Amino acid sequence: MASIARPALALSAILALSWALPSPAQAKEWDQAAVTEIAKQLADAAGTVRQSVRRAGPPPPGSSQRRVHFQALDDLRVIQGSIRSLARRLEHGAGRDETFPTFQRIRTLRNDIAQAAGHADVREPTLSQLEKAGELLAKLEPYYSEQ
Repeated sequence: MASIARPALALSAILALSWALPSPAQAKEWDQAAVTEIAKQLADAAGTVRQSVRRAGPPPPGSSQRRVHFQALDDLRVIQGSIRSLARRLEHGAGRDETFPTFQRIRTLRNDIAQAAGHADVREPTLSQLEKAGELLAKLEPYYSEQ
């Protein structure tokens, strides 16, 4: 298993939720069960990325990447909380209109994180985790597209 270089590790956390969404998706008819399941899987994927960054630990004291590492962990905490909130609300029966603001917040956070990230050398297994999360977010997009 390839490892992630320490500087890239800190930035990979920021990139963890900067998944590219596809071009405007064809709107899908709302499917509560499907949307709920995708959101739960996305929450798990975000947690996996955050956990891998946490396990690697911060760069050594004095490293310029140390602050970036902790900022990345905090950004991951915030966006993971939003995704978990979305999944919980969907699980309790909230529909598209009720959860649309949370989905929009997730997209905004993802965009903010992507802007702050710049470029990083993201390697396995984080790369695979990011791809999975991106696929899941892309699956949600059509359900929240304008009709």
